[in-house]
Amino acid sequence: MTRSEAEARYKAWRKWESIWGWTNLLIGGSSVGLGALVAANTQTPFLNSTWTIICAVIAPVLTFLLTALKPQAEAAAFKTAARSLEKALATLAADQDPGTAVAAGIDILEGAK
Repeated sequence: MTRSEAEARYKAWRKWESIWGWTNLLIGGSSVGLGALVAANTQTPFLNSTWTIICAVIAPVLTFLLTALKPQAEAAAFKTAARSLEKALATLAADQDPGTAVAAGIDILEGAK
C-alpha cells in the first residue's frame, strides 16, 4: 500500500467518523424531541390524536435504531482508527510502507463490531 492510498483511507475514515457522529446526533435528538413532544402533549393537548400516535410510535423506533446501529461506537472506532493511522503516517519515513498501520486501523474497526 502506498502512502497516498493510506492517506486516502485516513480521509475516508475521518469522513465516516463524521457521518456516524451526525447519525448519532440526529437519531438521538429526534428520539428525545419526539418523546418530549408526546410528554408535553399529555399535559396540554395541542396535537391531534393521529400525530400523537405517530410521534409516540416513532420515538421508541428511533431509540431502537440508536441501540441497534450504535452510531456513537462506530464514530469512536473510526476516530480511533484514523488517529492510529495518522500517528503512523506522521512517524513513517517517505519510503516506508504504511500497510501495517492500515491493518492496525482495520483491526480497530473490526473490534468495534
